[in-house]
Amino acid sequence: MLQGMNSFPPPDQKLTKWMVEIRRHLRRHPELSGEEHQTCRYIMNKLQELGIASRRVHHTGVLATIGNPAATDGIVALRADLDTLPIGEETGLAFASRVPGVMHACGHDGHVAMLLGAAALAHGALVDLTKREGPMARPTAPASISTRRCCPSEPRFWPKPLSPPQRSCKNNDR
Repeated sequence: MLQGMNSFPPPDQKLTKWMVEIRRHLRRHPELSGEEHQTCRYIMNKLQELGIASRRVHHTGVLATIGNPAATDGIVALRADLDTLPIGEETGLAFASRVPGVMHACGHDGHVAMLLGAAALAHGALVDLTKREGPMARPTAPASISTRRCCPSEPRFWPKPLSPPQRSCKNNDR
């Protein structure tokens, strides 16, 4: 177990509500792969609210650093995909997609909200989890783009090949 892991505070009602609002905002405003410009701005604004510096990577990705940016070992990278699918949403939910023919059918809206929640906890707890964490929102699913292309200057974030191959998302209107 990583040193300091027990120091994380449990999520409270305020954080949970914040994460739900993020997920619902992203659900209402989906963007297809390679077009996630508004989504990136939204994520960067949320990180700025937390006092976390971030930057764009590969046009529609976001990379944020918590802790010592000069650290070269002991890095923890957290990531979430941003893209959506070209599927019309017919759920009738109050926070359903407002973009005809496009929706978050794979749960990437939830992934981004959870990643921002983790960033809030890590940053707020001021815990040294081996010197550095790097929340990273990737612009497209792993099948579409590799982390090597997303962050060519960040080889420490490059994943090892997946086994077995990752499967594609199916329509999920939850």
